[in-house]
Amino acid sequence: MNSRKARKTLKKNKANLHTNKKSTNSNFRRKNVLIFLGAGSTICFGGPRSDEILSELLTDERFKTRDDRTVGQYLFDKLHDSFGEQTNFETIIAAIELIINYQLAKENDSENPNLKSIIPSFLSFDESFLEQIDNFTLYEIDGEPDQIILEYYNNGIPQTITWPRKLARLYYYSKILNNFLSLISIKIASYADGNIEYNLKLKNFFNYLISSNYQINFFTTNYDNLLPNILENRKIFNGFDTKYLEEEGLRYNPKKIIFDDSVIKFFNLHGSIYWHHEFLMDQTEYQFIFKDQEYNLPIFSQTDITNPGEELVLSNIITGYNKTQRTLSPPFSLMLESFLKECVRTDILIIIGYSFSDNHLNKILSIPFSNDAPKIINITHSSDAYLNSPEGQKFSAILKRQHRLTNPLIYRNFISSSDKNQIVFFNGFDDFLNDKENWKTI
Repeated sequence: MNSRKARKTLKKNKANLHTNKKSTNSNFRRKNVLIFLGAGSTICFGGPRSDEILSELLTDERFKTRDDRTVGQYLFDKLHDSFGEQTNFETIIAAIELIINYQLAKENDSENPNLKSIIPSFLSFDESFLEQIDNFTLYEIDGEPDQIILEYYNNGIPQTITWPRKLARLYYYSKILNNFLSLISIKIASYADGNIEYNLKLKNFFNYLISSNYQINFFTTNYDNLLPNILENRKIFNGFDTKYLEEEGLRYNPKKIIFDDSVIKFFNLHGSIYWHHEFLMDQTEYQFIFKDQEYNLPIFSQTDITNPGEELVLSNIITGYNKTQRTLSPPFSLMLESFLKECVRTDILIIIGYSFSDNHLNKILSIPFSNDAPKIINITHSSDAYLNSPEGQKFSAILKRQHRLTNPLIYRNFISSSDKNQIVFFNGFDDFLNDKENWKTI
């Protein structure tokens, strides 16, 4: 009898243990890891530094001023008076965009105040400044007062086009902007396949995170498709998975971008050289679609209305100083919303190669640190005095009142808060990938 009772009790205990295991498993939640990639994250894969892109714009001779300077160098010299050493390729892009936007507003003769900018009523460019850039000649066409022949030089070769008179300047400025964007795209495409050594190390790091049972999402300010290319055996969602005509590319998927938490996300917050802005007949509007080949820039820059009467040049990559306004258009806006959501709920935030120069993204990154702060690992290239650098001070501002690195512990290649919840690796992403002991800090 006692033996029978013992057997029943043992059976009951086993059943309870099984139930408790099921309950424990059902309540188990994988930790969310958000990996945020800046330009510095691509250097060990062959990606260009900011100063290398700047050099491309300064030395490119396709478009020159009347005094035989490159347009890039001319804009740089003008900007350097105000920005000094902070002048970079983005300030040059911003300058030519500003010129285009001003010209659009100046030539707008609409009588509708909602379509008319107030800027030309108060501001005007120094015409001598524009005259240097306007290295072209206009020829009249007999009997066609609204048309003009525009002759200009591209890489020293004369080019002519018949164009509406009022849009001649815009055409030329658009050619300059498109040339700059093409130079950037070429630099980005140059590292599309990465680096064999570091591709393998990245795969090993990614597999380490997966084996640790983390839910991982990637967001980047870069214009590449590098990570999905390297992790090609993994199903990674880049925002585009809806077919648009057979073999013509993929449309972005709004619902999946915002609501699908089952996928590994890789979102280009500032666009990609593989996004193509094309007119979709069934939608009767322009939309971005994803293709495997790099973007072919249009002959004339397309624009979109932002503030009443003000237009921004549309591009598949967002650079310059109008990023905040441009991210309001889909799919940028959808991906930014997803980024906000993941920032709020992440358990671990890993920042790689980001200079904290984009204020709209800094504000989102700072949100988690207003309350329950996630663990943060910042991988950069500096020294153990990082926190005293301009970039380090911006990073400290992100942490706000959760900042615990005021008296950091200093190790061989990183500094850390005493609780190991805030860490800065200062020898770059390549050094971080080289030693698996670094990964254990996550």
